[in-house]
Amino acid sequence: LGVTREWRRDADAEERWKRGTTGVPLVDAAMRELLATGYHGNLARQFTAAFLVEELQLDWRVGADWFEATLVDYDPHSNWGQWTRTAGVAPTNEAKQRRVGG
Repeated sequence: LGVTREWRRDADAEERWKRGTTGVPLVDAAMRELLATGYHGNLARQFTAAFLVEELQLDWRVGADWFEATLVDYDPHSNWGQWTRTAGVAPTNEAKQRRVGG
């Protein structure tokens, strides 16, 4: 860890991501499915999260909150755990191995 990052907020970009109107067809289709059905496959969760964090460079907590509010099968542990991994704020297996010498 040890990486500092300023998390950016942009209400317009956040809303476009939530509504599936980013202009990126795969992301938009997945986000519209989530909005319409409350369901989001695991791979869709991963790439829409990565898009929010890496491409839009927005605060990962916006996405975690949105998934919490929208997913029918919401689970706090997997949701927040996966979002922290996507954002790079959770320890990785590599970091753990360095700490314990394995």
